Amino acid sequence: MILVDPNEEVLIPVNNGIFEVSQFKSQSKLNQEYKGCFILFSDGSIKNIVKITKNGFYGKSFREWLFSALNSTYSVTVDLESSDIGLADLKVQLTQYIRSDNLSPDPYLPQTCGIDTAVSKIQKANDTKALYESLEVPPEYDCLDVL
Repeated sequence: MILVDPNEEVLIPVNNGIFEVSQFKSQSKLNQEYKGCFILFSDGSIKNIVKITKNGFYGKSFREWLFSALNSTYSVTVDLESSDIGLADLKVQLTQYIRSDNLSPDPYLPQTCGIDTAVSKIQKANDTKALYESLEVPPEYDCLDVL
């Protein structure tokens, strides 16, 4: 999955952990920070982040709860809704953000094929699934897992 953040103009590879855990942030800070963000899933579906609810410390056992408290990590619920962003608009955003990411000393989505080839793949995509596949998304275990 890719978190598309128009506020920071970045693409961040994420995994399912973002729907469950947050660290060090209040609920209002989470909702401010992720307002306007959306997620591009590997199947091509796109969902807007509508609301993030902080549920308190996580854990089914006392030990897990204590670990959560000591590390300031919280259980969260992320409410999503289908996005109506068009393919052309999405291509423009992804191209802009991937170019910016490429200039970073530590890019979120390093493109081993080179930036020109990456942009060309984005432009050639004929649907959102192909668009997702055009990006070099790292394996799930190398993706951000907390908000």
